[in-house]
Amino acid sequence: MLTNEEHDTSARGDINAAARLLEAATHNADELLGEVRAEAASIVAAAQSEADRLTGSSQAEAKRVRAELDQARAEHNAELDRHRTTVLADLAEKQAVLEAEIARLQQVEQDHRDRVRTYLTQQLAEIDPTHQG
Repeated sequence: MLTNEEHDTSARGDINAAARLLEAATHNADELLGEVRAEAASIVAAAQSEADRLTGSSQAEAKRVRAELDQARAEHNAELDRHRTTVLADLAEKQAVLEAEIARLQQVEQDHRDRVRTYLTQQLAEIDPTHQG
């Protein structure tokens, strides 16, 4: 059987061993925590870098697509302007032709009226020689 003194010495030895074990565990935990934090920071940095790259790439693509759309819109508007100009010129030409035809028909009408008037006046004169047109 152990004396009190031996028992105390043995207990102190156990306590010292437990303290050393606890200190070693704390040291290991601190090292692992440092490694995990470093790895987490590395992962976050890589993710941020990838996000920045994707954002830049997306913005560049959006800018390129917008420029293409702007150019396509400008080309389409130019084509519409050319078409409108052509159509308006054709309409103006047709209008001029129609106005000339209207003027010609009005002259034909006036000539016909004059001939009919002259003819009727002559016929009336033959029927009634005393009538003077």
